[in-house]
Amino acid sequence: MDLANKLGDPARVDASLSDLARGVVGSEILRIAAEIRALKAKGAEICNLTVGDFDPAQFAVPAALLEGVRGALAAGARANREAACRKGSIEVISAPGTLIATGDLHDNPLHFAKLVRAAGMDEPGPDSAPPPPVPTHLVLHEIIHSDRLINGMDFSYRALARVAALKARFPELVHALLANHELSQVFGAGIVKDGVRVVEAFNDAVDYAFGEDAASVTDAIKQFIMSMPLALRCVCPGGDILVSHSLPATALMSGSTRPCSLATSPMPTTSPARARRT
Repeated sequence: MDLANKLGDPARVDASLSDLARGVVGSEILRIAAEIRALKAKGAEICNLTVGDFDPAQFAVPAALLEGVRGALAAGARANREAACRKGSIEVISAPGTLIATGDLHDNPLHFAKLVRAAGMDEPGPDSAPPPPVPTHLVLHEIIHSDRLINGMDFSYRALARVAALKARFPELVHALLANHELSQVFGAGIVKDGVRVVEAFNDAVDYAFGEDAASVTDAIKQFIMSMPLALRCVCPGGDILVSHSLPATALMSGSTRPCSLATSPMPTTSPARARRT
């Protein structure tokens, strides 16, 4: 991935680096392993005598890690389905409260940590303030498919597991909405992002990390994604707020007669990643 245009002025960035940092090179073992995977994907017959770092073919994933990932995804799926705020295919909350509606996450760990902290959902410490009297709701969507790959693989299943665990801890306050990248991952639809086939890169990471247990992890991922609500509706005295990653066509919205129709109340728009108290 070319970061030349994402880090600022090259001269300033270079001046901030130490001599040690300038001399860092990528892992030769992982580079060779990536080349071998690419050749095997093209059908080449390879006598593979390399052992990559923590390759599950030689070093199985610890049972606690495997169960932790599958357990977090399963707990998140249950929380999505069983939360009291779940009404059909959407979640519904009411004032008073504070709403933090974010933009696409795409496995940005720094942004995720800041959002969790802003919502008061980080792990409590000895100096933590008491919870506020008004609840804070956190909306997360477009969770997977990072632009930071490791040897061509996308390990954003880890972000999905973190969000699932957070939903399980705060089922009425965390709202993980279905988005097109998650849906495409489940159904194998082709998405190319910055020249990367992200669905394949995600699958490669799950296969690499979990080896023969990858199928069970993939199934847990699917169950969590398919349990996600389509939208969050905030019922407010001044007019309802609708939060979703995308909307159906206007004709489908206006013609809906199902309970909790998303088009039955005026819904002012709000900017992404902005907190609003209602």
